[in-house]
Amino acid sequence: MCIIVGLDGQYHAESPAEVKGPNKAKKEVLQISTGFLPDEYFEQFKKLIETKELIDEGSPARPAELTIAKEMDAVVLSIHRPTGSQDVHFVDYDGRHPIPKFAADFVPWMKAVRGLDDMLIKDPESNLCHSLEPTADFLPQMIRR
Repeated sequence: MCIIVGLDGQYHAESPAEVKGPNKAKKEVLQISTGFLPDEYFEQFKKLIETKELIDEGSPARPAELTIAKEMDAVVLSIHRPTGSQDVHFVDYDGRHPIPKFAADFVPWMKAVRGLDDMLIKDPESNLCHSLEPTADFLPQMIRR
């Protein structure tokens, strides 16, 4: 799942989903949700990205590695800050590297945003999360899980 949040609360969320076609064959599409976050969600988001622990994390270099695991959880954040972009990646392979609480706190927030079904559409062609080019009008904060 990926959520992009603009400075004004505009958001774009993408989540893979399977749908059944006319011949009952499963097809993967993206569930797309767009609009403006309700004030409560936007305030929660601002608190999450402004935690001291996350700001202090900076943008550490990611080691190039190949890991084989049965299960993997990841939280990837790209945050536009006045000093530049902050990119952080937290990955837990088979429970060996727990994701820090300040990053894990994004997960329930993302699930709540995904629940904003009143704006949900299915569009297999859209893939904004992977092709985003920030502009002065839309400086995104990206979250992936």
